[in-house]
Amino acid sequence: MESASEQFVHRPRLQFLPIGIASLLALAFFWGGSIKVLYPDDFGRVVYRILARSSDSASAVWMGLLVAASEIALAAALLADPRSRRWVQVSVGLLVLYSLVLVRLLFMDDPPSCGCLSVPGLRGTTEEAAAGLLRNAALIWLGSVALRTPIDRARRTGRQTSPASRRAAGFTLIEVLVTISIIAILTGILLPALAGARRQAQLTRFSVMQRQLNLALTQYAHDHDASMPYFASRNDPYSAVRIGTETFEGFSYFSAQVNLWATPLVPVYIPDRSMIEDEELRQWMSEQGRPGVVLARSALTATAFAAPEYFTLAARHLPVNYGHFRPTRLWEVRFPSDKALLSSYGAIGSINDLDAIQVHGHPCSFADGSAATYPTRVIDDWPAVAVPWLGTIPILTTEDGLAGRDR
Repeated sequence: MESASEQFVHRPRLQFLPIGIASLLALAFFWGGSIKVLYPDDFGRVVYRILARSSDSASAVWMGLLVAASEIALAAALLADPRSRRWVQVSVGLLVLYSLVLVRLLFMDDPPSCGCLSVPGLRGTTEEAAAGLLRNAALIWLGSVALRTPIDRARRTGRQTSPASRRAAGFTLIEVLVTISIIAILTGILLPALAGARRQAQLTRFSVMQRQLNLALTQYAHDHDASMPYFASRNDPYSAVRIGTETFEGFSYFSAQVNLWATPLVPVYIPDRSMIEDEELRQWMSEQGRPGVVLARSALTATAFAAPEYFTLAARHLPVNYGHFRPTRLWEVRFPSDKALLSSYGAIGSINDLDAIQVHGHPCSFADGSAATYPTRVIDDWPAVAVPWLGTIPILTTEDGLAGRDR
């Protein structure tokens, strides 16, 4: 028989602990499901990447909404019947599955983010997946406590249990799931260091690519009277853009120059175009009947396609001088160490790298051959002037053109 003190200690625990844990699990699943519903496209990207792109993006979004609906339904079931061991077991199993997903995200170079697999405030950061694993570990442990509480009480009170109960207590499914989750969580705790190494490798790759592009651009200019690549009739910004035998109409003057600049550099100055070009965009241009056009992952500054005088603030208040529209020369770069020439910022060719850019930043190379990576918020703070057809865009346009300072 239990003493009065034992009854006072154990009975309230048996009554309220499982209910409290079930309510906490319900809150976690309701919050996660609500975030997925509010941002279905973001969670769809997670599903799309986790499934190794085995489904299209629209199907991934619908699958994400189905997961969100399941989580909200599970939260409602936990609140409706908080004493049910079945719903707690389902919750723990789902948390183990989510932990494995988080480990998978940690192995990715550019993991997608939805903000629903971790804790608030860490969306898009390198710590997001690791924090999510720690959160899941706490919830899984609480779930196991709720499931084991009746067994602990029977052991303390000295009551005999049936053989079936003893076998269940010896090695249960929940203990297997908890063991798997612990292994996944420990792995996840060790992976942030590897994630940092992968990030550094990605930044190094960006820098190497930028330096090689800068070198190829400089060599091209030296072989063409120090002029940057140029695809238009001189002094006529409204003419069609001609590259070799190809004529492009409908492009604005600066947009065409900025995004098509690498085309004449292949293959003489850039032998391997796959290094600088996205495969999907190359295939798309081939389908358009223009396989020779190169859309590089980096844009060339708009200041390379007009005289420096064109980019002064004073020129904005005067009629357009068509004589300013010409290729600029290397010797017009007055401050090489401060003038950015190439960047993924604004480049059509970097459209499929947006996830990586969101995490790592925009690679930039400068006229002196140096390279660095900057977050978007830093580039947005750089000086800029308005350019017709493009608007005000930092790094592509700065006051005084090539004579200006970007950083």
